[in-house]
Amino acid sequence: TRLALAQASSQPTMVALAQPPGEPGQQKTFQLAEDLNISAGYKLWFTDWKTWDIRAGLVVEDEDSALAHIPTIGLRYKDFFVSASGLFAPGYNWSGLGGRGFGGLAGSRKEGDFNVGYYIHPWIGVSVGYKGVFQEFGQGGNSVKLNYNGVTSGVSVNVPIPEGGILPSGFNVYGTGAGGYMWVSSKNFAVDLSNHAFYGNLEGGIAYRPGQLPLVLTAGYRYQLLRTMFKSNVTDLTVGRKDDALDTLRGVILGVNLVF
Repeated sequence: TRLALAQASSQPTMVALAQPPGEPGQQKTFQLAEDLNISAGYKLWFTDWKTWDIRAGLVVEDEDSALAHIPTIGLRYKDFFVSASGLFAPGYNWSGLGGRGFGGLAGSRKEGDFNVGYYIHPWIGVSVGYKGVFQEFGQGGNSVKLNYNGVTSGVSVNVPIPEGGILPSGFNVYGTGAGGYMWVSSKNFAVDLSNHAFYGNLEGGIAYRPGQLPLVLTAGYRYQLLRTMFKSNVTDLTVGRKDDALDTLRGVILGVNLVF
């Protein structure tokens, strides 16, 4: 059976974790220029990826775990910011997917996003940007490839935890969310199943900046989904009258950022 699979990631890069320029009670370390901050970082995401396959006219789902690597970079000038990130996640193998005798389905994913935004409050930033998701399932010349590209919008929140409690100074609670419409293209599908999808992403956790070091450490949980919509002319024959398929990626995420 020809395979048909899908997936997704987009959100503002954690440039929001840099302290806003001129915030009362904060000192800037290694400042490059007045009202200018640059951040560069890396995230390690312990992912569980649940994806889908078309078999005998039905949508079949399976899940596997692997590490995803996410480099990030961001620039902030006054209340404006620009950020970019990538995601590289090889090493998935779904034992329950693939055609008869296939012995499981191998998969990998690459993602990229670019955002521009503005802080409407010292703790809140809003953004718009581009998101691309590039997936490959199977091996060799018969592998199935899915490409998702679209425009996203997002919001990031970064709230300092007041001193004097259990935690010392330097701790923040952060949260991000993003979503948008995605155009779909494919290679080596048996039929042209889809031309659009909907994307969503949520992440939240704790950030810590130790003293005046230009360093921010983060620990949180991230969940994202991609809802692929099937074309109406293939719904009945190909996917058992099901008009969409959900693809999810979730897990604990750890990060380190240098902020100048």
